[in-house]
Amino acid sequence: MKLPEQSAIKSIDLTGWERDPDTHVDGRALNFHLPEASKVQLIFHYRDRSLDADSQRSFAKLLSKPAHELTLQEREEIEMVLRYVSEPEYFGFSNIRTETLNGKMVLLIEGIWKKSRLSTYGIFVSTDANASAVEEIHFVAPHTTFQQFSAKAKQAFNSITWK
Repeated sequence: MKLPEQSAIKSIDLTGWERDPDTHVDGRALNFHLPEASKVQLIFHYRDRSLDADSQRSFAKLLSKPAHELTLQEREEIEMVLRYVSEPEYFGFSNIRTETLNGKMVLLIEGIWKKSRLSTYGIFVSTDANASAVEEIHFVAPHTTFQQFSAKAKQAFNSITWK
């Protein structure tokens, strides 16, 4: 699959996933779904704007530490990275931590979108050494089918090769 040039991903195996015809083609967002379950999606989003200087420093500092669960202070410091995920009225966390994924430190979130009842497993990745830009990859599915399809999504995440 061809990803935007600015993506941190060199390659990813999306065998079994189909690109949504309505996905954005402007280089910032790509959506894929499973043919047998159209509401089960992998969403790739590259932000076309740099983070502000404080958010860059906080995100870079967070990703430079060993893998760990985030403190409340760390969550507050990267609010601009998390965007809507940081808003309790929209999103409920079940997990937020850093971990190494295929040799790269990433920010991992798990939780549920409150209004849509969609569960998500997502990563936030710095696309450069300064953490000035963020790429997001999310597995999203209805809460009732999330566990059923999570292995298929994690297979895709585990196939990522970074640039």
